[in-house]
Amino acid sequence: LLEKIYENTETMEKLVYKLLIAQRLDLGEMKWTISEFDVCDLMNEIYSDHKISMNKKKINFKNTTQRNLIVSSDYEQIKEVFSNMIVNAVDFVPDNGNIIINATSKDDSILFSIKDDGIGMSFDDQKRLFQKFYQVDTSVTRKHSGTGLGLSICKGLVEGLGGKIWVESSTGEGSTFFFTIPVKFKKDN
Repeated sequence: LLEKIYENTETMEKLVYKLLIAQRLDLGEMKWTISEFDVCDLMNEIYSDHKISMNKKKINFKNTTQRNLIVSSDYEQIKEVFSNMIVNAVDFVPDNGNIIINATSKDDSILFSIKDDGIGMSFDDQKRLFQKFYQVDTSVTRKHSGTGLGLSICKGLVEGLGGKIWVESSTGEGSTFFFTIPVKFKKDN
């Protein structure tokens, strides 16, 4: 019983945190902690943080980032974007599936990606995916958890850092989420 109470308390804490972040983004009051860092270090940390969560479904998780890239941005908020997207990917990828994370240089930005071989989604779902509280499956028998805030928060964080976010997907063929972050953060973002 105590374990169930603890789990529910953790869930509630995460929900309140997401609501606070969403509100700060809506009001333009997000506080950024900008520092210079190597993207390879970030990607290796993200990989280490999430590798264990792949074990239950025996997901093949890879980090294919190969180049050292220096960026001036908010390290923790980029990790938050990845965390939301990886949790979603794990939810929609079948047992023994694949998730690949990557970062590469593109113009004056870093292009990040999270690719999975999950169930994919229709074009109509893709158009609304980053809206607050939108969920692909809203049926009573839905198998996937979540609040519908995660991808909305990802969009707000990425855009707040001066980047763009999008998804490429087809039903039954998996999804690849992309986002860019400028190499140098500009205060007017």
